[in-house]
Amino acid sequence: KFVNEKAKADYILFKAQDYLAQAACTEDEIKSYFEKNKTAFNLPEQVNVQYIGKGFPVNTDEEKNKIRKEMKDISYELAGEKELEGVAKKFSLPVKETGFFDRETKIPDIGWDLQFANSALSLQTGDISGLIETKTGVYILKVKEKKPARQAEFAQVKEKAEKFLRAEKAEEIAKAKATEALSAIKARLEKKEKFEDIAKNLSLAVKDTDAFTRNSYIQGLGVTPEFAKAVFSLKEGEVF
Repeated sequence: KFVNEKAKADYILFKAQDYLAQAACTEDEIKSYFEKNKTAFNLPEQVNVQYIGKGFPVNTDEEKNKIRKEMKDISYELAGEKELEGVAKKFSLPVKETGFFDRETKIPDIGWDLQFANSALSLQTGDISGLIETKTGVYILKVKEKKPARQAEFAQVKEKAEKFLRAEKAEEIAKAKATEALSAIKARLEKKEKFEDIAKNLSLAVKDTDAFTRNSYIQGLGVTPEFAKAVFSLKEGEVF
């Protein structure tokens, strides 16, 4: 029954992001929010690395294997060395520098790459890595600087704090709008009016689902156990 029973539903969606424009915040409100939620704004450990490497072409495995071999030969040259520059010059490779980044940061010329980030953060200052292969290429890193995880100052995360606070306010507005609409719908359902007609009269858009099971993905909503539980608790024609 859990796997196979299906239902369809009409629903009205009050999306929090649609109310962001109404969710204004003062400077004092943002500061207060930051003070109450400081741990949510802790800055993660960061690292700045120099690196050399070769990107993978979009062509064949043969070319990728060639790059792997070339980088392996370069890594042998670096064995016991503490500087990238000399070896990089010998093989005509530029030494690039990332600037500080963490696991959630887009790395210049690399992009979002957890393999690259994890490898860099696992090293100590001055260490040179072995070969690091990512989806985009093969690299050798040298850690230039590291910053430990630390408490952020308000000025560093003001934009982020405002974004979080506005999102919370927008959600509160959406819930208030939904509650107001529900009261109006319930009152008119008691007068035997149809759900679709009531929604139209209130200028609310009614969406509908395809047939779904209790644990399936619902187009437009995703996997939402609470929604599915509500729908399957109703008889046909009832409103939740």
